[in-house]
Amino acid sequence: DRNAVGPEAKKGNELFFGRAACHTCHLGESFTDGKFHNLGVGWDDASRAFRDVGRYGVTKQEVDLGAFKTPTLRDVSRHAPYMHDGSAGTLREVVDLYNRGGTKNPQLSAKIFPLGLTGGEVDALVAFMKALDSDLPIEEPPAAFPR
Repeated sequence: DRNAVGPEAKKGNELFFGRAACHTCHLGESFTDGKFHNLGVGWDDASRAFRDVGRYGVTKQEVDLGAFKTPTLRDVSRHAPYMHDGSAGTLREVVDLYNRGGTKNPQLSAKIFPLGLTGGEVDALVAFMKALDSDLPIEEPPAAFPR
């Protein structure tokens, strides 16, 4: 249905699968490659270290320092805050991080680069991601895990 989403979400779709190259990691029906990437989230320039080492904690491979699994984008606007540490409160903040090219660090993924998007283009990407939401009720997590 060509009228399922508005023009802004359609522009976001073009950017997502085009110049912004989001689809290189957010792909398939679930919009994830299931792999681990370093965006620089949690990097501290002063100490030249990550607050959370990410995948490195499991693999002990330097290439995995600061790398975290690509999340699905299904229902993404319904699950703030974002990033592994909750450091982005809105989808716009997430897109702004990508637009800046992540946070520079020695292990930054080669797939992360400055996007050069305008404010309107950032808004369009956010509108596209919101269009990936379902109308199903949000499942509430349990207050405590079973014992």
